[in-house]
Amino acid sequence: MKTIKLILAAAIFTLATTSSFSHTLELNNKTTIYSQDREEIAVSDLPSAVTKAIEADYPDHTITKAFKSTANEKTTYHVVLSKGTESVEVSFDESGTKL
Repeated sequence: MKTIKLILAAAIFTLATTSSFSHTLELNNKTTIYSQDREEIAVSDLPSAVTKAIEADYPDHTITKAFKSTANEKTTYHVVLSKGTESVEVSFDESGTKL
């Protein structure tokens, strides 16, 4: 009985820890899990250079989610773009250059 309780406690701890350190995003019925270094931001918080690049390169798409990550003092913006039932994720630097 102690073994079952220990296994159950370990499983609950693992699930709780995993969900608190990750984000899940579903694109085209595929689930992607991101580490906590990505922060979801409001679409309105994207730099204007990024939104202009999206308008130019993806005129028929809608921004459905936006994320920001920072590594080595460089900020990257990740956006989920939707067109009909299709979704795609695209990353940009602060100047709007597609990565």
